[in-house]
Amino acid sequence: MKKTILSLLLVALSVPCISGAESLPPRKKTLETLVKVNDHYFRNHPDPSTSIPYYSRKKVYEANLWTRAVYYEGLMALYNIYTKVKSTMNMLVNTPQVNDWTWIDAIQMGMPALAKLGNVTGERKYYEKAHDMYVWTRDSLAGGLYNRKEGLWWRDKDFVPPYKEPNGKNCYWSRGNGWVVAALARVLEESPADDPYRQEYINDFKALCEALVKCQRKDGFWDVSLHDPSNFGGKETTGTALFVYGMAWGINNGILYKAKYLPVVTKAWNAIVNDAIHENGYIGYVQGTGKEPKDGQPVAYDSRPDFDDYGTGCVLLAGSEVYKLK
Repeated sequence: MKKTILSLLLVALSVPCISGAESLPPRKKTLETLVKVNDHYFRNHPDPSTSIPYYSRKKVYEANLWTRAVYYEGLMALYNIYTKVKSTMNMLVNTPQVNDWTWIDAIQMGMPALAKLGNVTGERKYYEKAHDMYVWTRDSLAGGLYNRKEGLWWRDKDFVPPYKEPNGKNCYWSRGNGWVVAALARVLEESPADDPYRQEYINDFKALCEALVKCQRKDGFWDVSLHDPSNFGGKETTGTALFVYGMAWGINNGILYKAKYLPVVTKAWNAIVNDAIHENGYIGYVQGTGKEPKDGQPVAYDSRPDFDDYGTGCVLLAGSEVYKLK
């Protein structure tokens, strides 16, 4: 997939250069060169935390040396010209299908990126496509993955009724609903104040946050199964952190009432800080990857999920908005 996207991007960048006594290489060739150089470096230094050998002096330096910082400056510059993404999104926008987001995690993966492009370019087509795809997932897929009556989202078509949790209630996966909270917050952040869909997104965002308040645990966390604490119940950090992020963002942006939601956010954030984060910064109670309560178990203080980056990202999102609270 990555190779396909890169190939399409390289084709898009293949434009003639300005003529002159000595011509610059085509942009395609320049990008190929940069990618080749970076790939070589990354093959030899896959771990950014490792020490840096100083060959001529036969010394070894810590990874935070200024020389490594210069590499990261260059890497970010390369990333910025991988616009990035715009070519791929244009292919999506220019096709009629709207049924790609077949699980609610995909709302977070795709919708904010489309909104960001709409913001950067000022072109309505990105906002329109985001809305069309969101509405299809919300209202049409398997009868709609959003249960308006309860304000929560089923993860995908496999969990809509008649599927039930062991206690007989609907199955709402914590982190899945967290992705929707985060996506709506980010889309609202990237949308203009007069966006015709803004109030619609705000209504969905507020309804979801209202539903989440009702199922917060007494200790501040949320269970992996929001309506069945007996099905792999217990503290879980990623869903909790995403809810903190969304609610804190809502308070900071005047969408959620501070008097109502600040105590919820405070209780949840304190639970993460005091009960989940180890002294060395390791994050406990992170459910591994999956799509339902039984996946990625066990979830414990010392358990190690299959990946550690998304848990860190969720906590950083939450803490960044908590930091802004006044």
